[in-house]
Amino acid sequence: MRPCPICHSTSHQPLGTRTLQHAKLVWVHDDVLCLDCGMVYDRRDWIQAELDDYYMGNYECARNADYPAQLALLKRYAPADGIAHDVSIGSMGDSLYDVVNCYYVLEHLIDPAGLVREMVAHLKPNGVLIVEVPDFERCPEPALFPEHLQQFTSEHLALLLNNAGLFVVESINGLSRPFGICKVAMRRWGIQARYASAKTAYGAECATP
Repeated sequence: MRPCPICHSTSHQPLGTRTLQHAKLVWVHDDVLCLDCGMVYDRRDWIQAELDDYYMGNYECARNADYPAQLALLKRYAPADGIAHDVSIGSMGDSLYDVVNCYYVLEHLIDPAGLVREMVAHLKPNGVLIVEVPDFERCPEPALFPEHLQQFTSEHLALLLNNAGLFVVESINGLSRPFGICKVAMRRWGIQARYASAKTAYGAECATP
């Protein structure tokens, strides 16, 4: 039985099963509510190799995102000479990045916390992580898509990032898709470094975050 992907608890309340046909594959979900953090997720023990075969052979990434909005957000946080990476296009290798983007990926994973830890490990000390997922609280129908193994809310996405040592500095509803929730997150010392830089530039007198 799969534990909660956010808090790793196995204490849950059954919500019911869903059987859905999609892309020549039958998805059988056994949804539960985590009694410790309130996350809704599929408790089935998914086999990673089967998911890998599906995504390599059947999956087509949706093309209806607002890419100009994603680019505008990237430009706001990336230095002029910065290096960015989008996890949907491949491995992060051995590099460190100023910004790592993760759009509509975490809801598909058996271990979303594992990918968040990996992305954090590839951030520069003042680096920024940008994540967007379907928002189950605002728009439950798109969030319950057959391929989604957990149903994020704004609160649970923030908790996932906090557990990886990040602090959310901006939250945006519907950045690149109307049903999404986007979080921009950094390490605390990264926030302080950017604050100090802004304070120098503007001569602002305000409390240190």
